[in-house]
Amino acid sequence: AIGDNWGKGEDHCQFVDSHLDGRTGPSSYTEVLPPILGYYRRFRQEPVEFGRIGQGTANYYVGWYECGVPIPGKW
Repeated sequence: AIGDNWGKGEDHCQFVDSHLDGRTGPSSYTEVLPPILGYYRRFRQEPVEFGRIGQGTANYYVGWYECGVPIPGKW
């Protein structure tokens, strides 16, 4: 699970070496997302942290990411 604190998670495509900003599924307010454990950060190039995301946090998550490369990413 990957959470984001700012934006819509587009910068997370960096994790699979995509040069593109990604597209994401629809986002919801954190108040309606079940709390789960996952990786999160606020800005591109910032180190990720692991902890709770979703309800009760400032980190929301989405159902899918599209980064323009197959996962696990290969150029």
